Amino acid sequence: MAAKKGKAKIGGRKSVSKNTYRSYQGQEVRPVLYAGKHAGHGTYMAGMVNGQLVADSTGRPIPYKQIG
Repeated sequence: MAAKKGKAKIGGRKSVSKNTYRSYQGQEVRPVLYAGKHAGHGTYMAGMVNGQLVADSTGRPIPYKQIG
């Protein structure tokens, strides 16, 4: 007969700060999934501020990792 499994210990988990979003021009940027395959850009995580994608001068969304 198999042994009973206990609950996982929580003590070793890292604590995450409350605000983990990045900032762009003083505003909070939230990550969104950008599916730009139809435009030839591919699919990646981009940033959004006030409902608008954060884009470079050519109009292509900036990847979330490169913001801030």
